[in-house]
Amino acid sequence: MSKCEGIIVNRQGWLGKHWFTIRKVDGTYFNLDSKLSEPQLLPTEQAARSFIKECLSASSAHVLLVLKEDLKPADIYTRGSSKQTST
Repeated sequence: MSKCEGIIVNRQGWLGKHWFTIRKVDGTYFNLDSKLSEPQLLPTEQAARSFIKECLSASSAHVLLVLKEDLKPADIYTRGSSKQTST
């Protein structure tokens, strides 16, 4: 996750689809969902990863990674594989 500027999540809820962002600010992750009364602290990278995994457990969820501008396609790999993905 060190190569990410942020994470955009889309998941299906009982009111329909909803988009929200997870952002790392000064080394700390926050869930910036507008439906929350305030940003939700995700105190560690592991907590952020667990939250994202929980979101992905829903069959209709999507996660978009916002990567640092200076990344090259060779810097990005699919998990568990050396196969390159396009940006």
